[in-house]
Amino acid sequence: MQTLNLYKDRQPYIVNLELKGKMKTFKIPNELTIQESERLMEAEIQISALSKQEVDNKKDGEEKLGQYFNGVYQYLLILFSKYQPEIETVEDIKKMMTQAEAIRVIEFFKKKRFLHLLGLDGDEPESKKKSPKQLATN
Repeated sequence: MQTLNLYKDRQPYIVNLELKGKMKTFKIPNELTIQESERLMEAEIQISALSKQEVDNKKDGEEKLGQYFNGVYQYLLILFSKYQPEIETVEDIKKMMTQAEAIRVIEFFKKKRFLHLLGLDGDEPESKKKSPKQLATN
C-alpha cells in the first residue's frame, strides 16, 4: 500500500548557541502552519513599526527599545515553541540569550526561509538548483 507522508521532508533548521559556556542546540521549523505564519507576521509588523519610530527623550527611547526586544523575543518564542516545549515564555528566552544572539537567530531563519521558498536551500545538488530567473519562468 502506498502512503503519503507530507512531513517526511520537513526537517527543522538547527541553531547552535553557546549558553553559559556550553553549546546548546535549538531546532526551528522550516515549514510553518498558517497560525504560526500569521503570528510571525504580527510580530514582524510590530518589530518593523518600532524600529522606524523616532524618540523624543532617553526615557521614551528606552521604553521603545524594550518593546522592540520584547517583539524580537516573542518572534523567537513562536519559532522555538514547536521543538522546544520547555521554552514557555519570553522570559525563558531572555534568560538564555542576549539581544544580539536573538537578532542573529531571526536573521538566520529569515535567510533560510527565503532560500527555502526559492528552492535554493541546499537540499538539492548544485546542478539541479533553479535560479530565480528559472523559477519565474516556470
